[in-house]
Amino acid sequence: MDILCLSTTDWDEIWGSRQQIMQRLADIGHRILFVERQVSPEQILRNPAILRRKKFSLTQIKNLEQIQENIWLFNPPLVPPGRYYSHTLNEFGQRKIAQSLTQPISILGFKDYILWIYPPQSSPIIPAIKPKMVVYHCIDRFNAGQRGRKRVIIQQQENQLLKSADCIFVNSKGLIGEFQKTTKIPISLVPSGVDVSHFQRTDAVHPELESIPHPRLGLSGTLDARVDSKLIEIIALSRPNWHLIVLGDQRRGFQNSSKLKSIQNIHFLGKKPFQELPLWLNGCDVFLIPYVLNERTFYISPLKFYEYLAIGKPIVTVPLPEISDFSSICRQAASPESFIQEIEAALTTNTCHDTNVRRQTAQLHSWESRITTILSVINQRLDK
Repeated sequence: MDILCLSTTDWDEIWGSRQQIMQRLADIGHRILFVERQVSPEQILRNPAILRRKKFSLTQIKNLEQIQENIWLFNPPLVPPGRYYSHTLNEFGQRKIAQSLTQPISILGFKDYILWIYPPQSSPIIPAIKPKMVVYHCIDRFNAGQRGRKRVIIQQQENQLLKSADCIFVNSKGLIGEFQKTTKIPISLVPSGVDVSHFQRTDAVHPELESIPHPRLGLSGTLDARVDSKLIEIIALSRPNWHLIVLGDQRRGFQNSSKLKSIQNIHFLGKKPFQELPLWLNGCDVFLIPYVLNERTFYISPLKFYEYLAIGKPIVTVPLPEISDFSSICRQAASPESFIQEIEAALTTNTCHDTNVRRQTAQLHSWESRITTILSVINQRLDK
């Protein structure tokens, strides 16, 4: 089948659910037109690096690029600012994107294709391109933490998409509860997963970690408002002989960055290529998920959790609802004091058996198993 995927990230950004799923669908023969994230002028003003990463051309065909067998990338045109504050502005921008897709769809010969949507504001595109099926795959609670008009508009946009979709996937049980209020369509749970073969392909450690003493506590992924920087500070100052290895990009909302970087036993090593990530994680003794407990993290299915499982080292996390079922193989703590205690226990009680159990559990949550679920649901919906 042919799939036109509207993404909320670019293909070369942090390798997450969108790329993992589309890559595997392409590997088994489905053709993917991956439409990268929508960008507006105010985003470029806030983050000029976007222009260094993305090229905008008035000629549609120049924005289309085949990167491998069965996968084409398309860079959509700039959309007007204010799409989360105005239905009119959003509809204008979405129809502009739909119009820009006409030529790529024609060139690739897409017919009776599936429109696979990640951005919640995308429902105006549907009538403009008339796909065979509409899939809404929600991997975040988009209006969480928002207030006022923006919160209301985002919710209204998402509700319209829920009513227009033929198939709905979510990555958390909490989202099922929210979406059942709006749609009568069955909602399928597809949590985050892991590329098991990638994370278990080697036990080698990156040589740059050799200069950092043990014990090493690992934290990977995007550093943003979800991460509890105060908890990280307390851990580092309470145990100066522990070394925190922080891997990932820093984004807006991450608090106390300059203060944390002044603490000697916190090592900010930046974003690492996905291909190298196992080498860095293998060098850690315990993995941390130090999230703030709020509306946004209530719905989150942390990708890093499954990647940590695949490596096999102990995991200490705050009590997130979506990983509560894994309490037998990870340690959970709600306060800074208990978090530190659980790290100490993890450092002193882990066994080879524990490591093997975590690695075997990761096998049950591979992206391949997620794809099996996804295709089963889609085929059932297509039959109807």
